[in-house]
Amino acid sequence: MMRIAQTMIGGILTLAVPPVTDCSAEDVAIFKVEEDWEMVLNEPDAINHSPQVTFFTTPTDDSSRYFQFQLNHAVDTQFTGGGFLVAAVEDDHILDQARSETRAALSSDGDHVRWTSILATVEDQALFAIKNGHASQWGDFGGPEFLVRMNSDASLGLSQYHPQKSLDAVDIGFGANRVASITLLEVRVFYVDGTVVAVPVNRQPSIEM
Repeated sequence: MMRIAQTMIGGILTLAVPPVTDCSAEDVAIFKVEEDWEMVLNEPDAINHSPQVTFFTTPTDDSSRYFQFQLNHAVDTQFTGGGFLVAAVEDDHILDQARSETRAALSSDGDHVRWTSILATVEDQALFAIKNGHASQWGDFGGPEFLVRMNSDASLGLSQYHPQKSLDAVDIGFGANRVASITLLEVRVFYVDGTVVAVPVNRQPSIEM
């Protein structure tokens, strides 16, 4: 059973698509969404770990249950600067988390930090991960070790997902003046019948920079 679960999770991170299901053409479920992000920095302040940015996404409309990607800092029971944290949260309690080994703060002027976030449902769980990340200070980052999960109603799939929710939930907690731009570049929607739809977004969240 563990090997089967690892295979399914590995498939999510490598863009594998499951076999065609019995879903009708009018009701084909979404099982995975990928978001490509880019954050362009002005002059980061490495001493103060600035900027500190958090990205949120949720598999349903339940605002008490969400995933978060804390960039250039980590807050669980305490604050630590640099690197990043991926977490599954319910009622402000962290259910699952993965912290980067690096604690280096972003420090390169004009850096273009890029990554892909993945939101998926597998059986009775919702999963979230970061992959294909790159920053001048950290090099490449993300992968299977940065996958977190929470229990979820599998019957809903990701039918309640909308990219605007991700844009609206971006939070620059500290150092907004250090950020030149944040952009959701593209969203890819994966359906259980094997269909993949790529949607160019190229939009920035409505936050004060």
